[in-house]
Amino acid sequence: MEIFFINILSTYLIALALNAFFTTSVWKFSFLIFIALAGFGAFFARKHFLKRNREESEEDLEDSPETEEVEKIMKKCITHLTETLAQTEYLYKHGISSFLDENLNTLKTCINLKTDLHNNLHKGKNKAFRTASFFENSLHSGHYYVELKDYQLRIVNAVSLLLQPMYEHLNNSHKPFIKVQKEELTKLGKEVSSFFSLSVSIIKSNQFKQTENLVKMHVEINKLLEGMEVAQIKRIKTNQVNTRNSILFLNTLSETKNMLNQSANLLKAYQNLLTV
Repeated sequence: MEIFFINILSTYLIALALNAFFTTSVWKFSFLIFIALAGFGAFFARKHFLKRNREESEEDLEDSPETEEVEKIMKKCITHLTETLAQTEYLYKHGISSFLDENLNTLKTCINLKTDLHNNLHKGKNKAFRTASFFENSLHSGHYYVELKDYQLRIVNAVSLLLQPMYEHLNNSHKPFIKVQKEELTKLGKEVSSFFSLSVSIIKSNQFKQTENLVKMHVEINKLLEGMEVAQIKRIKTNQVNTRNSILFLNTLSETKNMLNQSANLLKAYQNLLTV
């Protein structure tokens, strides 16, 4: 449309110049000829500019194919996954230690950080379906990409269901866990930290041969959790702990198990995303 307008303008200026040849003085005629030439110059400059832009756009499309877009998404995906797992490990470790130390302020800080993490992940999940469309006709599957976002939210939800009751317990000035419970949770925390550290390492390096070790670690932690449940039931029977204590302790074990299960599912989905 712009070229058409310039073309019409140039034609009009030529006609005006020819008319001036017979009706005006020489200096006016020269001035009009200059305007006409300027119009032609603008026309050809515009034409060359559009052609060059079109050629550059075509080159950009060749330099940024769909596969490159997928690669960018995958790099961001790896970053988001490792950050989520690392932050989860931090919240779990420091949240429980804050509770055992009866440090209400630090525990509250952990809960606030958890809320921020959850909100960011929720925003990411809302965009997941749009991002997944880039995986069409590629080696990757958008289905597993969406699953990853869902598992990240489930992991953080488990942390939330674990930390919030602890905060309410302390905030209401209830009795803390007894010594043996603290020792068991401290040992559990170390095992959970090792699990998350290995998970992050697998994702960063794509060394899925280490998955077997992660599975073994997961099995051992589940055995540890079962042993802690049995020990807690024995404490209930011998009146070492009250009902409120038992509910909180068993909830901690349950949400720990849930958190680890969702983390394992996340690793499976990530592996499928790369191999399907």
